[in-house]
Amino acid sequence: LVEVYDDVDRNDRFDPGVDRPLAQSPIGVAWRGAEATTPDSLRSSFADLVPGWQVSWGQLWAPANEHRIVLPRLVFLGLLRLTHDFRSPLFFQVWTHAALAIGMALFARRLRGRSSYADAFFPLFWLGLANAENFLLGMQDTWADLTSFMHTHNHWHLALFDLSLGDTAAALRRYDEHVWARDPGYSQDQVGAVSLLARIELAGGEVGQRWQALAPWLQARAADTTQPFLTVQYHYGLERAGDAAADALREAVAQRAALEGDLPPHRRVWTTIALPLVEGNGYYLRGDAASAVAQWGPVQGQLLAMGGSHAQRDLFAQLYLDALVQLGEWNTVQQLAELRRVHEPEGVPLNRLLAQAYDALALPKDAAVARARAIHGAG
Repeated sequence: LVEVYDDVDRNDRFDPGVDRPLAQSPIGVAWRGAEATTPDSLRSSFADLVPGWQVSWGQLWAPANEHRIVLPRLVFLGLLRLTHDFRSPLFFQVWTHAALAIGMALFARRLRGRSSYADAFFPLFWLGLANAENFLLGMQDTWADLTSFMHTHNHWHLALFDLSLGDTAAALRRYDEHVWARDPGYSQDQVGAVSLLARIELAGGEVGQRWQALAPWLQARAADTTQPFLTVQYHYGLERAGDAAADALREAVAQRAALEGDLPPHRRVWTTIALPLVEGNGYYLRGDAASAVAQWGPVQGQLLAMGGSHAQRDLFAQLYLDALVQLGEWNTVQQLAELRRVHEPEGVPLNRLLAQAYDALALPKDAAVARARAIHGAG
């Protein structure tokens, strides 16, 4: 990578389609430094970087979500004035995190009397959802010329970060500007739209008439049983929009399942997974959470067989969890939500749900801890 970038530097050529992603990568910034010839110069004066900024108590005390970040703002502005280089706060943050990680590794060695390969993971302890989102945000301009699915799906992942950070408004903007703004006739874009709208609602967001706007594109899928993963989401979208085509698609799934009678049990995907999911969609969206749980519960451990990625299939785990909430099954909700927290420890909606569960279980201390995690995640 460095060798390729050095060739670009020596030849003083800049191809936006090839070089911009490289220029914006950490290696690119460090390698070319202040002499980079990208369209947006990497070097700037303090006044250009922060136009109109007057260092005043009002500016420093302005809220950033739920926080007042006076000291970080002072450090940020001080480094910019000192170096006139927008990279200096980035490097300062990297070195600060590195120093903390080294300090933790040295402290652990002192406690146990030796070093361990596990110490190499200390830097990861200082990373969170916002770091992952920032990484994807920095790559957005490399998606412009991708296929419709790759462009919309990358933004779909970014919207999931928005939701996990508690920002449903940002997820809705991303839906309108990217996820449902390319090729509405394409199957993957359609299920991406269905999945994102459902998740926004699960996170407490209001989507307005977007389901109704999506439904006409899904009506053409009323007999589509090409792939279970796609079909169950077409059905959810049609059912959520109150479209009569949902009944036709449910019947198509039942007919497809009836053709699996001669297959071995592990291959009866339409019978054992797709049909229960579709039935559960109808019950759930009509307010019958108990029947939805009865349909969805037995298939939770089998979703892998219907296709799609883990992140995509997770929609039906979230819907199942919400149905349990509606039934007041707080012990089960708490256990499933804590399992989810293993891979989403800072998730704002998840920790709010855990706080609700612990309140219902008369565990106020655990509820307070979960609320604190939600506030931290939103920051």
